[in-house]
Amino acid sequence: MKKNKKNKTRSGRNNADKKCIVITSQQFQESIMQPGQKVLVGGMIVGVSLFSSRVVAVEIDNNTPVEKLIEYSKSWDSNDRVKVAGNPNTPPDVLTVLSKDFDRRVILRVAQNKNTTLKTLEVLFNRGKVFNDNELFHFIVKNSNTTPNMLNYIAHATTPYWESTRTWIAIHPNVLPETLTFLATDEEEYRVKVLVAKNPRTPAQTLTKLAQDSTYYSHTTLRQAIIANPNTPPEAKKIAEANEEAAERAKYSPSNSESSRSRCIGCTKTCTSCLSCIYGCTGVISHGGTCKYNTGYR
Repeated sequence: MKKNKKNKTRSGRNNADKKCIVITSQQFQESIMQPGQKVLVGGMIVGVSLFSSRVVAVEIDNNTPVEKLIEYSKSWDSNDRVKVAGNPNTPPDVLTVLSKDFDRRVILRVAQNKNTTLKTLEVLFNRGKVFNDNELFHFIVKNSNTTPNMLNYIAHATTPYWESTRTWIAIHPNVLPETLTFLATDEEEYRVKVLVAKNPRTPAQTLTKLAQDSTYYSHTTLRQAIIANPNTPPEAKKIAEANEEAAERAKYSPSNSESSRSRCIGCTKTCTSCLSCIYGCTGVISHGGTCKYNTGYR
């Protein structure tokens, strides 16, 4: 009985070994593996295929036929699947399968792909909500099909360090006016405010507030964006234009020298002719002078 058991065990091992193939490194790079097939190189198992695919890396670009994209979506090499997930010609059903890939890079490309179905995009969005996944949110907002409500949630949920995500939201074609109003208060990234000022969907009230605040910024891009926006009310445009002219005069004003007083950021009553604080705050820009309102100098 024992001998038969041993023979049975050996027989089972022999049958399992038959499923393995021993190939050279060169053959490994050129082989087409079958599902469940073990590959031995130099007597060592180097991989077990989960997909029927080419192991050799392939070139995938926008001209790759759909048939090839479907084939490469099952590739053993995750780099191939990343390329397929980011390809604009990949079919939606293939992207749905790739959205469950074990390689995170593949999932991020699926989130960004415009061919990804709304259902799949919602699944990824909900996953981001559960794990507060800022990186996944960043790729979702790059998708032109992302819904307004998704954009609004992400705008409020992203941490300050993900300012690039908020810049993408500010220029997204589906962004809500209320989302733009929220982004106009961004204090971490100046570009976000500029993009909000340029967006034709930005409400007039928000543009007016930006125009009033534009006096506190040395960047002319914000004021120019407010002036150029067709939704900017006439009064707000006048404020931005006046601040722009004052900033231009300040470039050649003696008060702009290092030895003179500078405009106080915290004071709203600022002399438009020389931009020095009328409350008598003293200090030199390069010396880091202190404003009486403890807000510093610009």
